Amino acid sequence: MKKFRILFLSAFIVTALLSCKDNTRQEEQAKEPETENAVKDDSHNSQNSLDWAGLYEGTLPCADCEGIKTTIEINKDNTFTIKEDYLGKGNFEEKGTISWDDAGGVITMSDSKRKYKVGENVLFALDQEGKVITGELADKYLLKKSN
Repeated sequence: MKKFRILFLSAFIVTALLSCKDNTRQEEQAKEPETENAVKDDSHNSQNSLDWAGLYEGTLPCADCEGIKTTIEINKDNTFTIKEDYLGKGNFEEKGTISWDDAGGVITMSDSKRKYKVGENVLFALDQEGKVITGELADKYLLKKSN
């Protein structure tokens, strides 16, 4: 009789635990559609969270000169002026508008199709595929914001 009580009590506990586990699964499944339909909170990005307008300067690497002294002025109205001095070769200036990518982290210069990732007080020059340049020279492909 004692064995029967222990067996009955064990079966009762196992059943209770399994039913709790099934309820938890049902609650999780009920929440899934809510998550799928939830609006993604993308309120924090470079475009709306950083003070990105201003003057950025630096010297970018150059394949056939000593470097490209670059100054980019970006205005709050999404216009820009870029001045480049190809050291030992000549100067170049361009004006236009910037456009932001959908994520609000990368700008594209209108006429030249140059792309920069916007960071806090820095612009990272991107490669032709729109990716951040990595490797030994990565720190040479950034322009710092001057105050």
